[in-house]
Amino acid sequence: MKRKFFYAALLATLGLAATSCQKENITESGRIATEMCAEKTLHYTIGGMHFSQTVNNEEEYDALLMRLIALSREGYDVNIFGNNYTYGAVASKEVITYTTQSESDAVAWTKQKIHEGYSVSVTFNEETGYYTCIATK
Repeated sequence: MKRKFFYAALLATLGLAATSCQKENITESGRIATEMCAEKTLHYTIGGMHFSQTVNNEEEYDALLMRLIALSREGYDVNIFGNNYTYGAVASKEVITYTTQSESDAVAWTKQKIHEGYSVSVTFNEETGYYTCIATK
């Protein structure tokens, strides 16, 4: 009886070892979510103080830009640039100015110019209600 139990236990152990070494079939799920935005680092200055923040997706990126534009409405001078901005590499600079009363338009324009490699300075005029965005490359 002890011998039969020993062989049965040995056979069961070998069977488990053999099945654990086999490759598992992975099925594709239709609900795989992918990030559209890889990790990005945004650099900015507020009132002359330099800050950096890393964002993980587009929602965080947009939220950070909205906070920075809102700070300009509170009277701060805000300058925003990404990793692809070259710091004063060329003597002559390209300057583009954009004015709008819409905060969302200022955010969208700033985001586009940062993506193109510009540094964007944002100010808000309380008397006129206009955001002035100046992109420098």
